[in-house]
Amino acid sequence: MRACTTTAVFFVVVSLALCLPGAGCKDMTTPDRGPVQVVNTVLKALQEGDCEALFSAMPLDAFHSREDFIGNCVHTLFRDLRAGMKKLDLSSYRFATTSEPVRDGRTRVIVRPTGLSSRWNAVFDLELQKGEWRVSGLFGPGKEGLRMEVPYGAPEPGKGADELDDHMVALPEGRLVVGCREGEEENRCLPPGPVDVKPFQIDTHEVTVSDYDKCVRAGACERGMYVTAADRNGCNFGRAGRARHPMNCVSYWGAAQFCEWAGKRLPTEIEWEAAARGAAGRSHPWGNEPLDCTRAKVKGCGSTGTGETGSRPAGATPEGVFDLSGNVEEWTLAFDRMKSTIRGGAFDIPPERVRPYYRMELGLPYRLDVLGFRCAR
Repeated sequence: MRACTTTAVFFVVVSLALCLPGAGCKDMTTPDRGPVQVVNTVLKALQEGDCEALFSAMPLDAFHSREDFIGNCVHTLFRDLRAGMKKLDLSSYRFATTSEPVRDGRTRVIVRPTGLSSRWNAVFDLELQKGEWRVSGLFGPGKEGLRMEVPYGAPEPGKGADELDDHMVALPEGRLVVGCREGEEENRCLPPGPVDVKPFQIDTHEVTVSDYDKCVRAGACERGMYVTAADRNGCNFGRAGRARHPMNCVSYWGAAQFCEWAGKRLPTEIEWEAAARGAAGRSHPWGNEPLDCTRAKVKGCGSTGTGETGSRPAGATPEGVFDLSGNVEEWTLAFDRMKSTIRGGAFDIPPERVRPYYRMELGLPYRLDVLGFRCAR
């Protein structure tokens, strides 16, 4: 199970008591809870870290064992380095849920974060199994092809394009070997092997607080997409002296919205790895030399928190892209409506855990102080 999707389901126990004719009992095939009730309970379970409820919500026989699922869930929700931060952030949301008509024991529930436009709705598929509604595909694989393809184009020219200093690096098409090197943890990487990458451009720097503020002032970046320094410690927006720091505490939705306003989009996961590793498959963005504090802002490199973008030029790629290791992790283009992949490591990660091929999936609503983004086109 990957970290932090935006939903899960509560187990509904169907009574097994014998119901005699005329006794007024409920039909045994009718679930005790409807789809909307189930999903609302699921959202609460996620916010509270209720792993038992999550497992009971999964389709029958979806996982090898209850023990494996609970173990992974507890690790994700309680033992993860950022578990407390994730729980706090998700609990700050409010969601509205509606259900579509039931057909052949299946339905969909639409979950809308209140205060945001309907574009950011999440869709949950539910199936009736032995008299209980269960969410299908919640922890299943995403749309793998979209990791290498751009599913939609950025607006042209982009209403905010003229407001920004548009520093990007153009990278040519080519073949890249992705995934972990031999002996590394393969479950943290894409499947090893060659992939073909089309030409693209990527920002030389992470998007800064100063640039994001321009989107906010233009009314193009919704307030619910990000958290300010006044709301939470560690957030850069609204904090004095942080204009050149990366915009952090921003959800996937807020990152995507900014990039589109700028006439761009988020990079695909493959594009991000191509920018970080190059055609030669570097072990780090700058080359194959070990990571140190002159190259990346990671755990043990000075004060806790972000640094100014581009402040470690020794860590830039040969092509001129900065901060692909450390400082903040970065959103990449989502491959489904529930989650995306973050890349690059952050200021709280030990140096030995910061690799350009390491990856982690994260639910789209999260607004963590270790998380930022850059754009591509």
